[in-house]
Amino acid sequence: MLDNLPNSIVKNILNEEEISKILSDIESYENPRLNGHVGQLTFDIRLDQSVIDKVTKIAEQIYGGPVILQEYNLSRYHNNKMIDREDDIIPILFPHTDFFPTGRVTLDYQFRSNTSWGIVVDNKDSVSEYILNDNELLSFSGTHQVHWRNKKVFNDNDFMEMIFFHFEPVGAENISINFKNNIKDWAKSRFLEWAQTPGKNSNLGTEEENIRRYDRVPE
Repeated sequence: MLDNLPNSIVKNILNEEEISKILSDIESYENPRLNGHVGQLTFDIRLDQSVIDKVTKIAEQIYGGPVILQEYNLSRYHNNKMIDREDDIIPILFPHTDFFPTGRVTLDYQFRSNTSWGIVVDNKDSVSEYILNDNELLSFSGTHQVHWRNKKVFNDNDFMEMIFFHFEPVGAENISINFKNNIKDWAKSRFLEWAQTPGKNSNLGTEEENIRRYDRVPE
């Protein structure tokens, strides 16, 4: 069921009060974590229950059954200038799946931005790119559908803030090693295509090191 989870764009998610609260939390947050591989700053903020209830209801409607919110975080993409590097840490998102013990229903919510950067979802029989506006979200399964963003040059003032919601279907079973290996193989095939397009393939590590993320799990 997660293999072909509908990729739906839902609009007008949060109200002005909820948005203002998140903005305040971001501005007061100290020392967000930088993931240098993808140029992503992560803010571990706490969302109000009204927000969680809203997105949970959306996830259940799209999935068609009960789900439990297991993980979420707010992340900002922009060029990060580093003291010890000549080049910037830039936003990059290579083809991948999210590795959790069980399957996930994923909602990618675009909170605030001044640029566009599409999300590509691969359903094997079709590949589609989705462009979100602020206060909209896209549904997919992060564990069962390979996803990425095409390479984009961010200007120094460009940014995008996203909230990633990961829901576990009630009664979900552990993902098998066989499935993990199959999806890794599929993501690797997409990465090899993506890597040939113009632009940087990674901020950190060699090509050989980065391809290892697709190594099969021993059975």
